[in-house]
Amino acid sequence: MLARKLSLLICVLFLVPVVTASVGFTLPEKTHFSYSWAVMAGRYTIDIDKDGIVFTQISLNYRDTAQDTTLIVRPLESDPVNETIDGEVYKFLEIDTVRIREATVADIIIQFKVEKDWLDDRGSIDDIVLMRHSNSWDTLNTTFLEDDDENYYFESPAPGFSYFAIVLEKPLVEEVVEPEPEVEEELVEEIDEEEKGVSFKSVGLALVFLIVLFGALFYFKFKKKK
Repeated sequence: MLARKLSLLICVLFLVPVVTASVGFTLPEKTHFSYSWAVMAGRYTIDIDKDGIVFTQISLNYRDTAQDTTLIVRPLESDPVNETIDGEVYKFLEIDTVRIREATVADIIIQFKVEKDWLDDRGSIDDIVLMRHSNSWDTLNTTFLEDDDENYYFESPAPGFSYFAIVLEKPLVEEVVEPEPEVEEELVEEIDEEEKGVSFKSVGLALVFLIVLFGALFYFKFKKKK
């Protein structure tokens, strides 16, 4: 009976990859990164090289003797706690653990990267910070390390694991230049015509006044001669 069950299990394990390959079906790729260790306490430096995860390294001092522990890093699509963050968020991430008590972990240092194409259009490396959520979003001390052709690299110490956000604290604000009010051509022409009308009217009145004046003078002079 046991031999039959083992034979059936072996057949299933053999047939699953064959069937999925034959129908063109592939298992979905894991979006998270996990690291497990089954040794005693010590200092661990965990390098992360996975698409979609901008944490590049996690260094920690593990002070427990429990074995078969796992650390998991997950990218998040949105704010997991729906709380306001002052600045522009680059990425949300989560660091979770299995069989690791936070009290047994110390000296956590997180290294991460930010794409140059994203940051150069928005602000400066001096304004990039890593935030950790405890009761609220707390800003961690963040240091710029180096850069390469594509990314800037930073480092932050963390008091523990939780949700994290990489944030640009002071995004560039585009200067809004209000256009000067345009004066319609018709209005300008109308004003010019009014000014011309006023000037012509003034000249006409002056001429009438002069004609009347000279006429009166001529009349009185002619009357005296009589």
